[in-house]
Amino acid sequence: MKQYKKFVMIFIAAIFVITGCSGQQSTSSSDQKSSEEKENNNNTDTEKTLYFAIGGEVKDFDPHFLAGLPEYAVVPNLFNGLVRMPLGKVDVTAIEGDLAEKWESNETSTQWTFYLRQGVQWHKGYGELTAEDVKSSYERVIDPTNGISDSTYFQHVESIETPDQYTVVFNLSNPDPNFLQLLMNYKGGAIANTKAIDAGEPHIGTGPFEYAEYKTQDQAILVKNKDYFRGEPKIDKVIFKIMTDSTAIDVAMEKGEIHMSLGISDPLWLDKISKNQDLKVELGGPNNQGNFYLNSSKEPLNDIRVRQAIAHAIDAESYVTSMTTNGKVPQGPIPSDVSGAVDAGKYEYNIEKAKQLLKEAGYENGFKLPPQYVSQASHILNPMVFAQDQLKQIGIDMPLEKVEHTTYQDNMRKDMNTIAYVAFNRIPHASWWVRDVYHSNSTVGTPTGVLNYSHYDKSDALIDQAVVATDESEANELYAQIQKQVMEEYVVAPLIEYSTTLVRRTEVDLGYSQHGGSLYYYWPLNENTDLK
Repeated sequence: MKQYKKFVMIFIAAIFVITGCSGQQSTSSSDQKSSEEKENNNNTDTEKTLYFAIGGEVKDFDPHFLAGLPEYAVVPNLFNGLVRMPLGKVDVTAIEGDLAEKWESNETSTQWTFYLRQGVQWHKGYGELTAEDVKSSYERVIDPTNGISDSTYFQHVESIETPDQYTVVFNLSNPDPNFLQLLMNYKGGAIANTKAIDAGEPHIGTGPFEYAEYKTQDQAILVKNKDYFRGEPKIDKVIFKIMTDSTAIDVAMEKGEIHMSLGISDPLWLDKISKNQDLKVELGGPNNQGNFYLNSSKEPLNDIRVRQAIAHAIDAESYVTSMTTNGKVPQGPIPSDVSGAVDAGKYEYNIEKAKQLLKEAGYENGFKLPPQYVSQASHILNPMVFAQDQLKQIGIDMPLEKVEHTTYQDNMRKDMNTIAYVAFNRIPHASWWVRDVYHSNSTVGTPTGVLNYSHYDKSDALIDQAVVATDESEANELYAQIQKQVMEEYVVAPLIEYSTTLVRRTEVDLGYSQHGGSLYYYWPLNENTDLK
């Protein structure tokens, strides 16, 4: 505990931001330019312009290849899905129509029919959205040769029919009671214009805002879609400023030069921001969970006793209580707010037990791991440095190699770590978590890789059975078994579960009354978002 207190003193000023995507690290020239540009705009710009801080480059405007937080902030505003969750509400039981006005399925959930809104227009003169466009978008996602990770979710789609211009029929090879969740405006569910993609314009969508400009290391600019089918947006322009210094963001927020940004969970930061009457801090779901994923395919972690020793050497409770005000120790391998989650137990923090397990595994004097890649972003760096300090107590030396955050993400996808710390959320249904994180098809470093950093494969049969179960109680029993089995195999050491923190100026009217969260971490913008 003394070592941990020392750790806290070193890192208490560090930022703890959300999810394993993109962080806020060091001052850049774009941070310094933002104030000057905003002052100039205030003097000459009569448009309603919303300024939004993002923590890094937008690598891709293609909705099917979303990777980091900057993409999640910008790209979803360009696109729609067949269905969606109500704005500001994350609830899989409340799915509503988006591009589809209505839908129906047969009794076995193997055929789903959607009836499209008529007259919906693509951006920049690409014409009216039709059933053929929807079919083309999904066929692009389904084709495994396109390298879209969501392809694995749609392999049970045998065919897509378009009986008329506004009707789309999905025929499935097996029942899928949760098929609607795949069709939301979320990654593979976003309807993209494949003709525009072929023409080098992946940003063409049907959403409330259109792509205008992107400047590397500076900003992304969206403008309102005057022909949006729900009505012309009240905001004329949204400028997403690339700002990597948290202090610069805070100053810009206080001055009104930035309207919205990710917040951080550090108690000192929250206390400071809450005293500013011009700023509003909001917490939303679905909950993120930060875990240490233990690669069971690599020595010496292929020995369960070593994985057990690591899990019992990490004092999650101390980390949570010292580093955040809105976090808690996870109750298992998936967040507690997920439909189908159960209390699968917590690993006991016990140094002596951990040492004994290492001794039994033949590592009485410990061992040294190869260098583990770690992001410079504090939401990844802090937990990994904490684990490094904890593991020293049982003789495990875990050297860390700090790299730029994008490089870290790429290295994780390439399966280059033995211990990977990642924090993220998912659609709050157990099917997504078990399929994405704990099924062998999702193993990183493979063509269908998603988030299985542990190389775990012992629950495949149960997962395959659970995701097609049409009886909810039967499915939940299977999900419970899977979660307990994952914990028993010690392929993951859960560290923290926490909600997303977002800060906005009080003059920002989101345009919807519910503030329960967003799948994209950021609050979604829409046609009613306004500056008062």
